[in-house]
Amino acid sequence: MKKQLLALAVAAITTIAGMAQTVAFVADGASYTGTGTKYTLTGTVANNTYTEGDIKIEFVKNNNSSSQVNSKLIRWYQSDEIVVTPLNGVKITSVSFLGVSSTSYGNVAITVNGDSNTKVATGNPTRTYTCESTEAITFKSGAQIRFTALEVSYEAGTPVSVATPVIKFSEGEWCHYATITCETEGAEIYYTLDGTEPTAESEKYTAPIEIYDGKWTVKAVAIKDGESSLVAAETIDIPMKLDDLSGLVGADEAMLQEMGGSVNFEFTGTLTYVYQAGNYLYLTDGTYNVKLFGYDQPRYAAGDTFSSLKGVYSYRYGQPQISNFTLSEAVAGGQVIKPMEIEEADLIAAYNDNKWYTLKGVEIKGVNGKNATMVTADGTEIALYNDFACEGFANGTNLTVSGIVGLYNTNVQFLPTEITNEAGEEVVAAPVFSLANGAYTINSEVELTCETEGATIVYTINGGEAVEAESPVTIVLTEDMTIEAYAKMEGMADSQTVTATYTVKEAEVVDGTTAIFDFSDAIEFAKIECDATYPGSGANTPLNNVEMSMNGVSIVLSKASGSTNPSIYFNGMALRMYKNNTMTISILPGYTIDKITFTNPSGQALPTMAGVYDGVWTRPEVATQSDDNGAVDFVVSANGRIAKIAVDFTKIVDGIEDVKVEDGAAAVYYNLQGVRVENPSNGLYIRVAGKQVSKVYVR
Repeated sequence: MKKQLLALAVAAITTIAGMAQTVAFVADGASYTGTGTKYTLTGTVANNTYTEGDIKIEFVKNNNSSSQVNSKLIRWYQSDEIVVTPLNGVKITSVSFLGVSSTSYGNVAITVNGDSNTKVATGNPTRTYTCESTEAITFKSGAQIRFTALEVSYEAGTPVSVATPVIKFSEGEWCHYATITCETEGAEIYYTLDGTEPTAESEKYTAPIEIYDGKWTVKAVAIKDGESSLVAAETIDIPMKLDDLSGLVGADEAMLQEMGGSVNFEFTGTLTYVYQAGNYLYLTDGTYNVKLFGYDQPRYAAGDTFSSLKGVYSYRYGQPQISNFTLSEAVAGGQVIKPMEIEEADLIAAYNDNKWYTLKGVEIKGVNGKNATMVTADGTEIALYNDFACEGFANGTNLTVSGIVGLYNTNVQFLPTEITNEAGEEVVAAPVFSLANGAYTINSEVELTCETEGATIVYTINGGEAVEAESPVTIVLTEDMTIEAYAKMEGMADSQTVTATYTVKEAEVVDGTTAIFDFSDAIEFAKIECDATYPGSGANTPLNNVEMSMNGVSIVLSKASGSTNPSIYFNGMALRMYKNNTMTISILPGYTIDKITFTNPSGQALPTMAGVYDGVWTRPEVATQSDDNGAVDFVVSANGRIAKIAVDFTKIVDGIEDVKVEDGAAAVYYNLQGVRVENPSNGLYIRVAGKQVSKVYVR
């Protein structure tokens, strides 16, 4: 009785205070000038819960990346959730995202309680959701958002005489148990296990509840003399315990959807290293192979074994994978797994998931970026996808190809891990041209590179004399050219020969001081001079190495090895840039770029690029990203979308108005003996432009 009277007294005092209170969950090191009680967040916040005053927040991880505090900002990743829960009967009146770091983040959609029609108001640097809620509120981000603090304001609610139940979990020998207690003497407890709200009609609690594998939300209410307590809720995700991988591999996508889309598991036993590339790691238990996905993984080696694995098993693009995983420490000296040699392709075509095979005497044809077709010795055609940036990925015959069986949606793919010729030699990667076939301004430069480190490129221009030079090679387009090239390296087979054809055009006439590249509209995009067309409904147009010109300004987008093509998508009316894509924006000689403004589509974030703040790059007093010819280079560190790019520029006058700067004035040429050449032609030269030095062939 004394406890009950004390609880009522405390509730009464709180109610009399009747004042709004505020708490703020602030990134470590960030400035917070509000009046709320401050809780400092540090490190990884994903899958963590924090309580301050009468407010609890939980960061629920759905993204492969983990939401975290970094550089004085809370980095909240796409699809992750923040659950804000009022405690002790209080009522939430507003939730604010403070210090939203850029205009683009201020436009990203934040949905509320899973309702796409209920969203947090847009804005920068503050985004606020107003409400009157005594229940938990779930916020979900449509893209990455960075902010300094989450501020929650609340008021005391109506006092409740029945104490809120307390739910605690414990682990038994065969299962887990949920124990529910209530401090109010004589109160009866009712509960649910499916997330629904408990009432007097729900299951009555009489003894600890047995809970087995899976994710469970236990909710409970205490009732006495017709009065109900506040509802208590606790969630537990009990991992499935495994001693072999058959239980995972046997779960198809439909089965997982019935289980909530994923399975949390713990495996105990021996796993052996199969293969690793980029963000993917393949392991086997001796019978089944599995694919693990994660950023910044340690690098393992053949023969490494592991004694345990914890993670989440789910499907992505129709293929199963394990994410959010924890591996035991690697132990060296185990069996070295090698690909199984097969003669026919039926094991691949039947989708023997994640198995590692070798086929001999195959043809690779139709290479287009990462995609190609492999024709096996029995005539079966299999889709190839160069997901691991395998060297020697080029058209050829009588090859030996090792790879892993994969799946993209419903399409079986073979992912090469090694390509050799009939003699067992690795094949040098074919040269790559920095510019696609097409027409370019006279004196434009095309660079030939080879992914095989240390390779030499052999090339001809218009059928002339063959020239050998170390990669990379730069060629100045002084006339129409057809360039043929292959790469070679001692101890490896020569690459295939690749060809590019270019025509030259006179420099554009510049009008005004701005060039606008509009990717949001087909009519506006048609004003850009380039060899690409705007995509139709449901389609996309890749822009890798396509030069786009407008009013003297040129933009060239490129993808790095293993990244996705920068492309315009009809669905979204925008240019999509992906991590590690590059963007070079240049201008005709005699002009300098002063400012570049990137506009994002409504509700979408811009790509993250060093030097761009709130969607704007401005030329620094001391150039760090640009060369003496006025070109500016960007590297994308986080995916995003661009609706428009506006480039502001000025004419160089060198102190005297209207002084004409000749084309190519910034570059100086020397022959291989070091003698300066005023008008280079027909040969190899050393080109010096500011601090950049390169070997070029001028015809």
